[in-house]
Amino acid sequence: MAQKKALRAAHTKAKEAQARHQIERRLFCEGLYLGAAAEFDWLVACSGPPDVPAQPGLRTTRAGPGAPGPPAKPVRRHRIQATKCSGP
Repeated sequence: MAQKKALRAAHTKAKEAQARHQIERRLFCEGLYLGAAAEFDWLVACSGPPDVPAQPGLRTTRAGPGAPGPPAKPVRRHRIQATKCSGP
C-alpha cells in the first residue's frame, strides 16, 4: 500500500502531517468522483430512451476538430476611436 509507505517514509512530524493531508485529500476526491458516477448511472438508468424523434441532418455524436459543421457567423469588428475625456 502506497499510503503506508508514504507514512513510513515521513521522517518528521511535518512530513507525516503533509502525507496524511494528501491521503485524505485523495480519498475525498475519489469519494466525490464515485458519488458523481453513481448519480450519473442512476440518471441514465431512470431517464430511458429520448422522446425526441431523430431529425435528419442532426449530429448525434461529438465531432472532433476539423469536422464539418454549420458555417461560422461573421465577426463584426469595431474601430476604436481616440476620444478626449475630461476629468471631474
